[in-house]
Amino acid sequence: MIQTELEQWIQHEYEERGITSLDDLSIENLGCQFNVDVMYSSQGSKSFTDEMYGLIMLQHNQPLPKQRLDFFHELGHVLKHVGDQRTMPIMFREYLENKAYQFALYASMPRYIMEPHLTKDISVIAELFRMPVHIVESRVEQLKRNSRYNYMPTENHESKKTLKSRSYNPDRWSIETWRVMNQLKSQTGQEVIDHERIF
Repeated sequence: MIQTELEQWIQHEYEERGITSLDDLSIENLGCQFNVDVMYSSQGSKSFTDEMYGLIMLQHNQPLPKQRLDFFHELGHVLKHVGDQRTMPIMFREYLENKAYQFALYASMPRYIMEPHLTKDISVIAELFRMPVHIVESRVEQLKRNSRYNYMPTENHESKKTLKSRSYNPDRWSIETWRVMNQLKSQTGQEVIDHERIF
């Protein structure tokens, strides 16, 4: 199964710290394992970090699934981001927020802990991982989509290969395709038409 670089990083960091089960994914354990203090307040969730210290503040009057989502989101900022977002351009802040969302999705439900539960009902998985249902739905869909892609029967791969080979047929190229291929050849100084791939 294909994993993103971030998923691989999280799995490596988790396994190095002995995080292998649902019980290991508690806020208290992860805070301890990653040397991040967790405090609860009446204000919104946020995080602070420097080279030596990380602090995550969670809003105390929220349901546990929302607190956990906020925790994993903020943990992504603490472990993977640097700088003060308040001074960053809006587009870069949005980029970091999207990255923190992905981190929360992967870190709260790591593939190697999640996979045995994929056949269960979404509400059961949400209860097991103590995460909001809509987040669990996103992660389950992501993992199932990835599984379908990676476990296609061999004949589907073969038919795609044949289809790709048939579409790579210079006899069927338009004048514009030929112009682009010739331009590429002149720019690179190499033959760009692969006649070996033509069946």
